[in-house]
Amino acid sequence: GDKSMEDLTKYAHSPAHLAVARRDHAALRRTVTALPRLAKAGEVNNEAESLAAELRADEVSSVIDRRDVPGRETPLHLAVRLRDHVSAEILMAAGADWSLQNEHGWSALQEAVCTREEAIAMIIARHYQPLAWAKWCRRLPRIVASANRIRDFYMEITFHFESSVIPFIGRIAPSDTYRIWKRGSNLRADMTLA
Repeated sequence: GDKSMEDLTKYAHSPAHLAVARRDHAALRRTVTALPRLAKAGEVNNEAESLAAELRADEVSSVIDRRDVPGRETPLHLAVRLRDHVSAEILMAAGADWSLQNEHGWSALQEAVCTREEAIAMIIARHYQPLAWAKWCRRLPRIVASANRIRDFYMEITFHFESSVIPFIGRIAPSDTYRIWKRGSNLRADMTLA
């Protein structure tokens, strides 16, 4: 059959896949907007908030990262394959996990790079550092809560992209420095773009 009109029945159970397969950006936005908002860096300050934030993150992921379709493709994989920049942007803005692998062991980012979808690879790259940082911040209070007995600390983390992994991304991603303070069981995190 016509490759451009995917057989949509295989996506009937997944609103995100279905919207991408149809290039229905309005439906994809509605699906994403209905999800709980992911906690941003600095919003999760104690263990209870951390657990709640993780539950919300799992709920978001169960909709936008699901792989119970042929090829074990996430909606983001599908957006890459259909060369749909808008869907890729909507999914990444919603916190899609670009690192999940399809049945061939490829992440959506690898697929984008290998199919020369540089624009989509750029979209993924632009979002993936802040997403990783937000995930780290969601989880950190749970670690720190058990660490009341650890003395207070201040630390800086600087992220650099390994340009060897993805050749053209080093140029568009600045080095980011994240500052973290711990006092008692409280935590504060700041991010500065270098």
